[in-house]
Amino acid sequence: AMAGVTNQLVDYCSDISPLHDAREYDVVVSSGENVTSGLMALALQKRGVSARSWQGWQVPIICSDQHGKSRILEIKTDEMDARLLQGEIAVLAGFQGVT
Repeated sequence: AMAGVTNQLVDYCSDISPLHDAREYDVVVSSGENVTSGLMALALQKRGVSARSWQGWQVPIICSDQHGKSRILEIKTDEMDARLLQGEIAVLAGFQGVT
């Protein structure tokens, strides 16, 4: 996410509940990644580059179900590979996946 945004999102969670639920914490913190990937794709498009943002569920990026310390298990790249072959740059949002 953009500089300072992740820290602000973490602060929001801590302000509401210092002992927050890991799943909900992940939801809040990953939202900054969605914004940043969309803005990056727009910036590339403005410069004439074919680009698209992708969220973890759209790829999909398959992860373990341990919120707060999840690990990537598999990345299914078929659709993204097809777009890359057409010259489209993939901008992936970080900090997210599906189980």
